[in-house]
Amino acid sequence: MVPDPRPVAKRDDRHDAQPVRDGLPLNETLADSSEDPERALIRRQEHERIERALNDLPLLFREAVVLCDVEGQSYQEIATILGINIGTVKSRIARGREEMRKRLSDF
Repeated sequence: MVPDPRPVAKRDDRHDAQPVRDGLPLNETLADSSEDPERALIRRQEHERIERALNDLPLLFREAVVLCDVEGQSYQEIATILGINIGTVKSRIARGREEMRKRLSDF
């Protein structure tokens, strides 16, 4: 006998079955109803544009900006990770942020 590939129902008790998809109750896999589709699309496009601008930064600036602004590392931690002094870290972050501002000026 071949197993049925359709989602199965998870039973909390004998009379209360909940549809399941990917191991989660179906109501947890549905789109968030509090955000309309247009706003979700705009938010996704904004995220993609920021990501592209960040990826277009020269590597020296991008790694410092990502470590600081995305990963939350301190200047000292960044200096240690990159093997440079703190002054250089601050300069690269400032220059990277300025480049991001220019690239996203019409945002």
